Amino acid sequence: MIFGIGHPSMRQHVVYRNVGLLCFLLGLILQTVACDSRPISVAVKTRPVFQEFHAKPNNLKAIRQRGRLRIITHFQSMEYFLAHGYEQGFEYDLARTFANELGVEVEAVLPPSRSAMQEWLRDGGGDLIISAQPLNQPLLPGLVHSRPYRTLADAVVVRRQDATWSSIDKSNKLKGKSVSVVRKSLQYDSLLQLQQQGVTVRIHTLADDHSDHDLLESLASGLLSAVAVDEAFARQALRSHYHNLKIAFRLKSPRKVAWILPQGAPKLRKQLNRFLKRHYFSRLEQRPRRSAHYNILYRHYFNHKHHPLWTNHAGASPKGNRLVSAYDHLVKKSATEYGLDWRLLLAVIYEESRFNPQAISPAGAKGLMQLIPTTFASFGRGGIFDTEENIRAGAAYIKWLFRLYRHSDLAEEEQIRLVLASYNAGMGHLQDARRLAAEFGWNKDRWHGGIKQALQLLMDEKYYAKVRHGFCRGSETLTYVRRIMERYRLFKKFITL
Repeated sequence: MIFGIGHPSMRQHVVYRNVGLLCFLLGLILQTVACDSRPISVAVKTRPVFQEFHAKPNNLKAIRQRGRLRIITHFQSMEYFLAHGYEQGFEYDLARTFANELGVEVEAVLPPSRSAMQEWLRDGGGDLIISAQPLNQPLLPGLVHSRPYRTLADAVVVRRQDATWSSIDKSNKLKGKSVSVVRKSLQYDSLLQLQQQGVTVRIHTLADDHSDHDLLESLASGLLSAVAVDEAFARQALRSHYHNLKIAFRLKSPRKVAWILPQGAPKLRKQLNRFLKRHYFSRLEQRPRRSAHYNILYRHYFNHKHHPLWTNHAGASPKGNRLVSAYDHLVKKSATEYGLDWRLLLAVIYEESRFNPQAISPAGAKGLMQLIPTTFASFGRGGIFDTEENIRAGAAYIKWLFRLYRHSDLAEEEQIRLVLASYNAGMGHLQDARRLAAEFGWNKDRWHGGIKQALQLLMDEKYYAKVRHGFCRGSETLTYVRRIMERYRLFKKFITL
């Protein structure tokens, strides 16, 4: 929330769990191989902005030194996705649990395609591939499988009213049928094996940046006639959302899948296998033993009626055009008006109100942008709970703060941090911190090595008693700035301007 200049109070976070859903549908062209070369249109959800390759050591010692585990993944419906403003996914959350045990944070690395993942891992672009890989799948030299962490089966999904699938020859289920599948996926490999066995199935392939969710969305809308996807995901999706679809049959029996890591990181492999064995243990054909934590994650993503992919706080369908929240169009409008990055505004709103337009903090800040009435009166018009006006006033104030820090030698990220700190603590406290930084010989225009340290001193009476605006909860402001910068980087990874 915003405080007036010199306001001694600090923002107290109000947590709101109900947030908007990542659900922006785009149209792409289906690329076709095998027996049919006709292009087919496919509905596709928002794509992440793929990252540049950065090679770093990927052994356990290096991971702990930098405090970050880089997991190589791709934008997939249950593995890794953005919803409710959070990075989510079964594999992502399992990897995050592993990272917590190592005492480090987790960072998702997104290569431009599935086929590039092993090359990135081999060359140091990440530490671990968390995409499901069958244990019998060949790997590039220098890479090894972990222990298995779950089983995976493939399913062919069709529309319920499609009469051509009502009667299937059990001895040759796919004879003469056309099935769409993502290229380089496990389901693609299963279909190829059937072709090699003499089954006359026609395979339509999609570019490998598509997800299983994309396939089901296109199938439900009539763009595709049949798709091959992960069976566990299909059952969850059909139970929660796609009631006009059905599983025609299982394409391939369950097989054990694992993660991939560098062969030259034996300590990392030992730690990971120990972790996986504790949470998922299977022997021969026996029923696997799973930990309570594993079961909670699995039920959340595969057996939960209200999965984050299918519902948001308004109960809206993911067929809408929202990316992060129900207010994206208003945020874009205000950002355009004031020349701001709308993803930064989204990150601020998320941290301030969790997209709750009726939010009121204990300090009296109100609305999505958590403006106090005096600040709103200076930059807004109309009612403070008017969603559009609240966003516009917050954007106007942020733009005003940016003008204060438009130093020619100040990097963009430095400007953003100073603006966020002023938005949270108030201009008066930030000016105190800058003066204090200068007294200590620190750079008063730099966050690291200057303002950040000075804000912490303003919690000590020895220092805040000597400044104009008094005590400041500097640690809260540091946390506030860090969280918004992290979420801003996350939104930039997923959302283009």
